[in-house]
Amino acid sequence: MRNTLLINYTVIIGFVFYVVLTVVVLISSNGRNISFVMHKLEKVGFIKHFIEKASLLSLQNENEGTFKMLGRKKKAISQAIILQLVIIMSDGVTVFALVKGFHVDVSFPMVAFGLLLSLVIGALPLSPGSLIVYESAMTYFSTRLGAPVHAALIITLLYRFLTFWLPIPIGLFLYRNLQRKDGEYPLKANATLK
Repeated sequence: MRNTLLINYTVIIGFVFYVVLTVVVLISSNGRNISFVMHKLEKVGFIKHFIEKASLLSLQNENEGTFKMLGRKKKAISQAIILQLVIIMSDGVTVFALVKGFHVDVSFPMVAFGLLLSLVIGALPLSPGSLIVYESAMTYFSTRLGAPVHAALIITLLYRFLTFWLPIPIGLFLYRNLQRKDGEYPLKANATLK
């Protein structure tokens, strides 16, 4: 009974958090609101320097409202939603494969439910990558949904390694390649064609 209440409260808090976050993003993305906030922030010296350095003043010139932009870019928004669902399903399959690899008897819907609850908890804190909080939540929900503590902890750490830590050096490598000057790429392409 107590575990069911905790899971219900987590789902409700997560839903309310995402609704509030959506409202804040929609309100703050209005061009007039951005302009108002920027003018207020420009009055503070060190923030004004930061705004000029980061070239955030271009945000004031955005006249298009969020709802107009959402209506105009339906295809891009649909693709983003579909790709996010694919990522969540891939994560669910990854966790389920790890659960079955440790011979833990938990069904796929329970694994997916525990993963979604962990994602909700992981979205709440402000720490980068939800470090510690995400791992704690995933281990907790895995144990509450039927996995032994030692297996839940190892599954969580392996999952975070595969989906969080491993992509970091790969992304760093790819980012460093993107930083190369544009002039280098045509030379390499011409050299390979000869």
